[in-house]
Amino acid sequence: MIGYQALAVGADASFLGLLASAYALPALVTALAAGRLTDRVGGSVVALTGMFVAALGISGAIVVPGRWPLLAAAVCVGLGVILIMVGQ
Repeated sequence: MIGYQALAVGADASFLGLLASAYALPALVTALAAGRLTDRVGGSVVALTGMFVAALGISGAIVVPGRWPLLAAAVCVGLGVILIMVGQ
């Protein structure tokens, strides 16, 4: 969805690659920390937090126009997805 929104605001192929990298970066950086957090507070708390973070990113992608807010939205969604997956 974020990729389609980027195309709607006129993004080129290099920006789409940057967008995909921004989505994948949180998983690379925070996967181990998310696992440790899950051990401490429980999987349901981490998964629910991830759901809210992903929803925040999607809402931001819909509401705020422009390319750079889409990058921030992609980071939020990527972080939310890794929290959901690890929490589960």
